[in-house]
Amino acid sequence: MPDAGMDHSHDEKQPGFCLFCGSPLERREAYEQTRLCCTQCDYIHFDEPKVVVAMIPERDGQILLLKRVMNPGKGKWTYPSGFVEAGEELEAAALRETREETHAEVQLKGLVGVYSRAGDRIVFVVYHGDVVGGDPTPGSEATEVGFFSLDRLPELAFERDYGILKEWRARFTTKTLQGV
Repeated sequence: MPDAGMDHSHDEKQPGFCLFCGSPLERREAYEQTRLCCTQCDYIHFDEPKVVVAMIPERDGQILLLKRVMNPGKGKWTYPSGFVEAGEELEAAALRETREETHAEVQLKGLVGVYSRAGDRIVFVVYHGDVVGGDPTPGSEATEVGFFSLDRLPELAFERDYGILKEWRARFTTKTLQGV
């Protein structure tokens, strides 16, 4: 999998007690790694990644970006993204996040890529779609939304965004990106 320079750090608290019997957990060797294990029963806690979906929405050769209202990347631009809910299909989550953050309706066109990085708890799944409806306006996680040509991008919130846009361009456009 390509490393897209992902720079989200999501430090999550580890459980202190067994989810099954309530006994304290301790670190010990299990399945060739140090893991949290129950001191009483056979429960072994496996850290699981968080899955984030993103959408690169396009209309008339421009991409729809949003200006982030929160950290990380507050005040900078990115494409719609967010966590996948338990039981939710990835594609549906990408369309939902786009609607929530930009009020745009998007027709899914394809997968740009799946990104992960050693030590990062995030698996990042990026799609491409065409804006087909709605009135793009900021949702609760954005202060602004706007369409941008690839040669006039604003400052992007995450370094990984530049690499992902290069891959997107290679798969879905014939335009040249300057500086991306």
